[in-house]
Amino acid sequence: MHYYLLAIIPKEKTANVSEALDVLMAPHNKNRWDWWVVGGRWCGVLTGYDPRTNPVNYRDCYVCMGSGNEKGKTSPCCACGGVGKEFELREKYQGDVMPASMIEWTDERFPYSLLLPDTSWLNKTENKRNPTWQKRVEGLLKHHQDDVAVVVDYHC
Repeated sequence: MHYYLLAIIPKEKTANVSEALDVLMAPHNKNRWDWWVVGGRWCGVLTGYDPRTNPVNYRDCYVCMGSGNEKGKTSPCCACGGVGKEFELREKYQGDVMPASMIEWTDERFPYSLLLPDTSWLNKTENKRNPTWQKRVEGLLKHHQDDVAVVVDYHC
């Protein structure tokens, strides 16, 4: 399963966000995730950006090689539905790393998990809208307004 984690990087460690995120995630290696990536399936969640609207994020279908048809047939390709292209997140989106103070909260923007600079990892208790969780996240992030929030797609 893929989950949305909002990781908070201390402002003094933002010169190299990738390195700081590696250090922050390390204590949770393998007990919380088996792999992770910045953005991923949650790319654009903090800003409303939809990576599927960016043509850069498409490549030729691996089955039909971009033709849209099954090999040697006129029927539409089963993998791409006949369009000849497949979505593949190819471009890093800058909005997945932003000052915590810039987040404008909406129901969709609340993470499933929150990782704080002290490596505390908090999870939502249910997979639906939860006002108690939302208030908790907002309250914790008030103490980190000068820090940087990073959208992380983690898999477990």
